[in-house]
Parts: sequence; C-alpha cells; structure tokens
Amino acid sequence: MEYGTGNSKRYINITKLHTGLEPSLCTSLPAFHALTGCDYNSSFFQKRKIRPFKLLTKNLIYQKALADLGVAHVTGTRDEFFETLEEFVCDIYGTKNLLNTARFQTFCRNYKSNKKNESFKKILKKCDPSTLPPSKAELRQHLLRTQYITSIWRNADLQVPSSLTPNGNGLILNMDNLDFNWFEGDCLPQSVYDAIVHQRTKENFRYMAEGKLTYMFFL
Repeated sequence: MEYGTGNSKRYINITKLHTGLEPSLCTSLPAFHALTGCDYNSSFFQKRKIRPFKLLTKNLIYQKALADLGVAHVTGTRDEFFETLEEFVCDIYGTKNLLNTARFQTFCRNYKSNKKNESFKKILKKCDPSTLPPSKAELRQHLLRTQYITSIWRNADLQVPSSLTPNGNGLILNMDNLDFNWFEGDCLPQSVYDAIVHQRTKENFRYMAEGKLTYMFFL
C-alpha cells in the first residue's frame, strides 16, 4: 500500500502487517475505521484513533462486535453488538457507565461550581459540548452509519455489496442529497427546556430551519 506524499512516500507491506496481527483484530479493522471516523462518518472529537486502537487490541469482545458488525442486520445481532460498542465508546472516553450517565457525569465534573456562590451561567460560558461523550440516541445513528459503511467494505467485490440502504441507517435522503441523521427524538427533556427558557419568551428564541423548529437556548 502506498502511503504519504513527496519525500515522505513509502510502501507498507499489508501481507506482513496482517501476519503480525491477530486474525480477529484484522477482521475488526474496517468497522473500527468507520466507527472512529472516516470519509463517510464523523469521528469522536479529539479522540483520534490511537487510544481506541489500543483498547481494541486488548479486548476480544470489542473485536468480535466490530468484526461481525457488517452482517449484524442479517444475523439479528445488531442490538447486541450496539450494546457492546456503547461500552467501547465509554472506554474511549474513560468511563465505565452507560453512555447517557457518563455524559452527565462528565458535564458535572467539567462545569461544576468551585465556589458556593459562583454563577452557573458564568461557568457555562466556557462550555464546549463537543468534548462530551455522544448521547445514546446520537451513538445509535453513528453505529447505524458504521454498520452501513462496513457492510459495503466487507463485500466490495460484489456487484451489490450491501442489502442495506443509506436512508434509515444513520442518513436521511433529502431531495438528491444524503444528510446525516444525528439523532431521533427530543434534544432534551421538556422539564429541562422549561427550566431554561421561560414560557413567555419562548417565541423570541424560535427559528425555522429547513422545515423543522430549532431552538436557541439562553440562560
């Protein structure tokens, strides 16, 4: 395989690389690449691939889930593998809890008040949501895209490489374009929304975007 450009160009012996790695690890690499970010799927912000790969090499359960993810829609093991990969993503973010719990705990740890009378609004100005783990709803769409991409890569030698369609597998067909389906369901509980935006001022922060209601929240 040719790698690099210009004076840094070199060739990697893929056969030798395959020989030096465990078969289960090699089989899991296509789905691993799609999961952690590729040309067709988003990555986990600032997590790159080195740490996730180190975790993968030490866990045969993660390898099994990724290796068979491309055919999970045929074998009926999709939900089982999705649960395993949720654990994998929690490991990537350094937590051992369920993803939504880990997301909440990470937020509290990063943005809790250090002083008794410190304003939460002041702390929230430094908030960067992209550093938080994805929610369970977001991860499901991410995993659906991962499975769709992997199913094509696994059968790239076939005339019809996958029985899956992009629409409904983490993607939405919009006119002639495919858009990411980031998540399904409410973006936050109604009780939280009511606490953030006062009933009398809701209309001031409502905007129409692509036929859907999008809200801008102000504390």
